[in-house]
Amino acid sequence: MEQSVLCKAIPINGLSPANPSPVRLSAARSAGALVKTLFIMRITLVLLLATALHVSASTSAQNVTISARHISLERSLLLIQKQTGYSFFCDDEVLEKAKSLNLSIKDAPLTSALKQLLSGLSLAYNVNEADKVVFISYLPATKLNSFAASAAQVPPVVHVHGHVTDKDGQPLQGVSIHAKGTTGGTVTDNNGDFTLTAPQEAILEISIVGYESQEIALKGRTELTVQLNTSNKEQDQVVVVGYGTARKRDLTGAVSSITSKDFNTGAITDPMQQIEGKVPGLSITQPSGDPNQTLIIRLRGQASLTGSQTPLIVLDGVPLSDPSQISNIQPADIASYDVLKDASAAAIYGSRGANGVIIINTKKAQSGQLRVEYNTFVTIDKVAKYYPVLNLNEWRTGSLNYLQSTGASLDSAENTIGEYGNGNTDWQRAITRTAFSQNHNLSVSGGTGHLTLRGSLSYIDQQGVVLNSAKKGLGLNLNVEEKAMNDKLDI
Repeated sequence: MEQSVLCKAIPINGLSPANPSPVRLSAARSAGALVKTLFIMRITLVLLLATALHVSASTSAQNVTISARHISLERSLLLIQKQTGYSFFCDDEVLEKAKSLNLSIKDAPLTSALKQLLSGLSLAYNVNEADKVVFISYLPATKLNSFAASAAQVPPVVHVHGHVTDKDGQPLQGVSIHAKGTTGGTVTDNNGDFTLTAPQEAILEISIVGYESQEIALKGRTELTVQLNTSNKEQDQVVVVGYGTARKRDLTGAVSSITSKDFNTGAITDPMQQIEGKVPGLSITQPSGDPNQTLIIRLRGQASLTGSQTPLIVLDGVPLSDPSQISNIQPADIASYDVLKDASAAAIYGSRGANGVIIINTKKAQSGQLRVEYNTFVTIDKVAKYYPVLNLNEWRTGSLNYLQSTGASLDSAENTIGEYGNGNTDWQRAITRTAFSQNHNLSVSGGTGHLTLRGSLSYIDQQGVVLNSAKKGLGLNLNVEEKAMNDKLDI
């Protein structure tokens, strides 16, 4: 089974050391039995010495070769691990903050390669030859100028073997096990077994979806047997969809939820602009510069040639008969959106949900201290670009040339052009303007334990870039909720 390390997903692939070069022995032939015996003893002694040198060199003479530009520290450690068989332990922050490197290491010993790799990164290393493990950490502030003397003091590691089962003793596959505070780790196999290298005082976090997570302190132990209990809390979680709720494990529909912290910011005059570009498959476009123009909303693409393609909009549980009515709601009063994109919407709302459903929830008052909010913005709109057009003289010259090219006489062409008069108006600039708009929203909320109230007053004055197009509105929104009969009745 493959084992993981305590830094970002760098696997351990143990590589056996290369075979040493054969030792050649020579000796003169001797006819005497004593000489033969001494010769055999010499062979034995040389072989024993070669074996000892082989064992000693196998941990330190495994050289590293890397030639790359703009390579990450994580990738560099992975290449060294594959070439040497050494495992690496480091904090996940080290990998994320390390800059990319340009390396040219050729047949260098492990320690030399590490010095070249970590130089300039303010990182220290410590090699554990016995366990073939390398620890990497930040240099102490007092030793930044002495890399060789800055190897961090690290705890010894242990090789942990464990077995994970459920409450009935059945092995659990795919259980995640890692040392607390790190991202590296391992998972159990088909038999519920796992193997992990970790510091002997580490705390292991053991978790899997549907079961209660556990934290176990190793305290130097190398054998573990873990039993996980079913998590009723996760299985009983519910999600609000449409008019009711559904258990999370039974919900298979495509539902996107967007809360106020994820809304688009800026000059938002229509609530739907708050989620423009936030939901995959949801298209919201402004058809023109007229502020009274309704936004075009498409949730499932073009589905009909003649019928309505706008999704059903449900405001605080009430379906709107006309989707354009949502533009009368102040964006500052919106709390969240839930977008239902697949067939589950039709199961709840029938044929009205054929184009998808957008559920909008407005802000509600909270019990406790009185809260006052004021939101406002002022905007300037203008035409981004005008099309280049001809003035009167340029148009007259072009028209004369065209009419003459068709065979018309000069007098006839001039008479034809003369019928248009002497107008010289650029209608693009004549009917457009720089538009000024303002929006104000004042809300007050509060309440006691049983009665909550939220009211908001809004004013909008939005000019269009086209003359005589504008939108003005004054709105009042009031939401009162009272709990009666020992909180059994909501009014």
